[in-house]
Amino acid sequence: MKLCQQLNDDLVQLTLSFLFDATLPEIRRDADLYCYWHKTVPPIFIASQIYSKKYCTLVPSPFRHENPFIPTSYLLITPTHVWGFALYNFGSMLCHECIRGAKTYKRCAKRWIRHCSCCLNPRQYVELYHKLLSKLDSSHFHTGAPRAFVKEALTQIAFYKPENAA
Repeated sequence: MKLCQQLNDDLVQLTLSFLFDATLPEIRRDADLYCYWHKTVPPIFIASQIYSKKYCTLVPSPFRHENPFIPTSYLLITPTHVWGFALYNFGSMLCHECIRGAKTYKRCAKRWIRHCSCCLNPRQYVELYHKLLSKLDSSHFHTGAPRAFVKEALTQIAFYKPENAA
């Protein structure tokens, strides 16, 4: 049985070396990272494309669900490349008076969003979720905010609960 498992690992390693020029532990680490992002952060807040150092062009971001796998060693991974602008825009649409219903202030909410989007750790998003996002509904936004965007963002926030990622 052990010989069969070793043979399987060797075949996987050989196949991956042709595909990605990466080792099996690197691929597993990257897959775990991407899966955690997929389960935790709503795709509306993640950039749809990311810059590839290997191909010198934009490629679909593997941090978003349903996009192809690309090893992290091929990508230029910085917070500004991974996070989209939607999270910051979402925070800027909050109403100063109405946000007090969520027992916070708009300036605090924007600071938490900025801290989240300046970090590559999805745990910052989990913290933001518990502090702010889980308490929001459509009544906390300006009347001029695009209702379709707010509704979709709130729907994705409700669907991608950090408790489901465990």
